[in-house]
Amino acid sequence: MGITSKKALGVLRYHAGDNAIIHIDGTYGVNAHRFPLYLVGVTDRAGRMHILAPFLTDQETEQAIETMFREAFAEYTALFRQRAQARIKYVMSDGALEIWSACRRGDNVEGPLFDPGTKHLMCYFHVVLRCKERCLRRDLRQHWPAIHGDIEAMHYARNQVELDGLLLAVSSRWPPEFF
Repeated sequence: MGITSKKALGVLRYHAGDNAIIHIDGTYGVNAHRFPLYLVGVTDRAGRMHILAPFLTDQETEQAIETMFREAFAEYTALFRQRAQARIKYVMSDGALEIWSACRRGDNVEGPLFDPGTKHLMCYFHVVLRCKERCLRRDLRQHWPAIHGDIEAMHYARNQVELDGLLLAVSSRWPPEFF
């Protein structure tokens, strides 16, 4: 079940350009039955996320997530009498495989919603969380401050060349046990 409004979906008219990032993230424990609550949104050029629609579902499957995308964009088409102009090139999530699979199956959504080269990005918060968990699990606590600093530097890389240089440095600086 999803809820949206004309104003919320109208954000796509202004912020869904070639570099738009569509976000989808699930959270749990916000209702009595612990059903996953997903938020689908888009980021503007200033880095602010605008919620397009929240969805409450009883299952966390590729098909359910694909339905969320399809319904949000079908509602946009119905409201504005046109398809969203941009094809989705970037999807940011918590790294759940179901989300990425739903994006790759974008051909099943009516019309070309996803670009064939759609890139799946993991949000900064989840990258930090997963790396910290890995450091703790593998008894690499003493390396965490340096690893966190490198993640921060990569997050603020200004272009792909700078990011590639940082990634190369990380591969030799981080302990092999981390990987």
